[in-house]
Amino acid sequence: MKRILLFFGFVIPGKGLEVLLRSFLRASTKIPHTVLVIAGGYHPRLRQEFPRYIGTIERLIGQLGLSGKVIFENRFLPNDRLERYVSAADMVTFPYVDDSVVGVSGALATCAGWGKAVIATKIPRFSSDIDDGHDGILVEPGDEHGLASAIVRLAEDENLRREIGENLRKKAQRRNWTKTASLTYELYLKVIQETTPSLVPSSTHRHRAKQKTAEIVRGCFSLCEASLFAGFRGLFHENNQITHLVERLRTIL
Repeated sequence: MKRILLFFGFVIPGKGLEVLLRSFLRASTKIPHTVLVIAGGYHPRLRQEFPRYIGTIERLIGQLGLSGKVIFENRFLPNDRLERYVSAADMVTFPYVDDSVVGVSGALATCAGWGKAVIATKIPRFSSDIDDGHDGILVEPGDEHGLASAIVRLAEDENLRREIGENLRKKAQRRNWTKTASLTYELYLKVIQETTPSLVPSSTHRHRAKQKTAEIVRGCFSLCEASLFAGFRGLFHENNQITHLVERLRTIL
């Protein structure tokens, strides 16, 4: 039975696709029925910034003799088509080697929503959200042997794939916007109770204020909304945002 290992997103240097291809070559001898799908094309900015990189992946696929085992859909994919790829995948990998990439990963959140088992590298973008061995597998950036071993491990163990994917999905559910807004409200209510207790609202007013808080959180931090993994780390990432939120909360308490 065919297994699908998926990478998706724009193709740029630093995402580790060269490492992935060499790792997959190692792994494919043990899991011959697994196919690697690279869903996404070269980023448009490369034509101006790094035109020599365009064509690198196709050439490496040919040089490694992986033409029959790797599908490279080299084009921009609309959300509905991308979702079909994620839905069909047995496992997803993010083999990034550039550890300067920061912020929460929308791609990881997409995988969480589908309950997919993920293999990623130990860079802040992934290691801050993945518990290695519990809701994902982490490997060192650039470690071809480690990545190959992780691919084989997941490809051969359906129960492990299901367990890791389900754990990631549950984590995402615990960090959805409704719960984040509720935690945000309780956090600032506690601060106000400690600093200006005369402003503490009645229980009825608290219920209405919680609903309003959800609207405020969405409005103030709409850029975070794409990721279920935003949490407090993503929401309160600049002091001026915190100040603005506190002032808005005070007006409804």
